[in-house]
Amino acid sequence: MSSGSILHSCFHHLNQHLKFIFLDVLWRLIWLVCAVLAAVLAVLRVIGQVGAMEWNGPDLGGSSPIILLAALRQFWDAHGATLLGEMGLLLLSVLILWVVLEALFRGGRKGFWVYLGTSIGRLSLLGGACAFFGLLAFRDDTGGTFLIGAVVMLGLWFLVSLLETAIRRDAVMLFAVEFPKLLAVFGTLLGLEMFLGFVLWGSAIAALMGASSSSDFSAAAIAVAIVAVAVPFWMVLHSYLVAIRFTAMDIINEECRR
Repeated sequence: MSSGSILHSCFHHLNQHLKFIFLDVLWRLIWLVCAVLAAVLAVLRVIGQVGAMEWNGPDLGGSSPIILLAALRQFWDAHGATLLGEMGLLLLSVLILWVVLEALFRGGRKGFWVYLGTSIGRLSLLGGACAFFGLLAFRDDTGGTFLIGAVVMLGLWFLVSLLETAIRRDAVMLFAVEFPKLLAVFGTLLGLEMFLGFVLWGSAIAALMGASSSSDFSAAAIAVAIVAVAVPFWMVLHSYLVAIRFTAMDIINEECRR
């Protein structure tokens, strides 16, 4: 079975992926709501701390920006370390929630630990590599390290995504017997995912940047509308592409076992 036939079979039966797409979008929405609520609570907590701060200086009611900056500096000196710790804890909690929900909804009761372990492994490997190259790029003024790191991270992301999918679908043996076909099929799918993500989120970022540099209210409204449409559309689209990825791995695995 050729790579083109496998891709055609994956995209041909859309109705087979509807349940997966619905559940995948559902847990992402749950995560998004929880993340937004946690962020709002964190911001309200910071605002409350700022309001309760005892300011040693002129009245802030009609103060100049310089005095306001001084007040913020005093607040940061007093609570900066605590805020950084709380922000790190918030990010870690949101990340853990993402991993648990993904394992619960995608893996189910039988595959929960497999999905949980592969998610933790993927995030640890990619996060560590990204931090390493980011540190090197920060110390390099030429920009060459950033370019090399971006290329390496792209290749690492591809290989890790391929290995993660193979482990989750119990098809690791395909790396030994069908590796060229895996590269062809998943290279096409992940390339399509990158292209669509670049177009969608590139448009949203461009709209936000245009709105930030313009004082026109209509530009800001259009940018917000684009982002509001892009988020749910990407959720559905990415869930569909993940379902296609799993289906392709299952087809190759079944063909290899015959």
